[in-house]
Amino acid sequence: MVNSTAEIRQQSISLLKNDKATISPPAPAGGSVSAVQDTVQTQRPAVVKGGYTATSELFSQGQQQVTRGQIAHQSLISVGRDLQGMKKILTQMLGSSTAITQGRVDQLQRHHSHLQQTLNAGQFNGERVLDSQLQFQPKGDPKQSFTVNGLNLVRQRQQSEQLHLTVQDRGTALLTFDASQTDRQLTQQIDKAVIPLGLRAAATESGDVIFSTSQSDFQTLGQHVTISGQGHRYPAGQPNRIKVQPEPQGIENIALKLADGEQIRHTMRHVNQGLQQVQKGLDQLRHFQADLDSKVGKAMAGQSVESIESKLQSLQNSQSFAAAFQVVSAQANVHRHTVVALLK
Repeated sequence: MVNSTAEIRQQSISLLKNDKATISPPAPAGGSVSAVQDTVQTQRPAVVKGGYTATSELFSQGQQQVTRGQIAHQSLISVGRDLQGMKKILTQMLGSSTAITQGRVDQLQRHHSHLQQTLNAGQFNGERVLDSQLQFQPKGDPKQSFTVNGLNLVRQRQQSEQLHLTVQDRGTALLTFDASQTDRQLTQQIDKAVIPLGLRAAATESGDVIFSTSQSDFQTLGQHVTISGQGHRYPAGQPNRIKVQPEPQGIENIALKLADGEQIRHTMRHVNQGLQQVQKGLDQLRHFQADLDSKVGKAMAGQSVESIESKLQSLQNSQSFAAAFQVVSAQANVHRHTVVALLK
């Protein structure tokens, strides 16, 4: 009688620096471990790049953008309702001077306050999905630009001056206006100085300095900054508290002016403009969804039922890790470490 022994070892996986897996499965009866290792040490499938498939990454991004789109759609519908309510009240006020009552004014303010809350609450991972112009942001936090009244490169151009710009809860930046420097040099210098405050700076052709920051950070500015100087651009002495001016102005930044018929008509024009922006935002969402569906459709063109069935058939003929990973990846587009965990 011939006695045969086979060494049985627990399956283990070792990830090396070159990101290749060495797998040591239990030896089958009548065979040796080394023989099985020769068959399983296969190169990673070509479909994997950087630990994930291109299709899975596209789906991951698409799912996030679809979610952002759904939040944006709900926000736009809510904003549209508030604007319609405001328009109805303003129309009643224009019809008769006796229609301007405190009750209607309170209703307008409630609509306007709810509109602001809706835009600020419409977030995905802490990022607003609509900017101040009610345009959809597929990724990232929208930017908000603003100006500070009196901060102009042309004003008092012949005078050199140092200004201290203080932003609430962020600190103070020193802005040096050197009369010997060009507008371009001054702009670059201001931009560099305000970066620690979470701001960026640029200048218009007329010399106005335009600052920009994320929409969420803009809400924390408190709508004011403090500037102290040497008396050229701003009065010397005590720091000057200056209100920032959003550029361009969004529907949430509109001040409700209702003192007379002209002011009511002015407010009505802004409300009508907001309703047009709501419609443009909804149209933008429809175009974005159609474009996203087209991209996903193209990415899935190669993932036919026949190709998946072919990979399933190949698995029956080969028990290697590479084949198993290729099939699972084809069906689920899961990450590599997930497949490894499932095969343990």
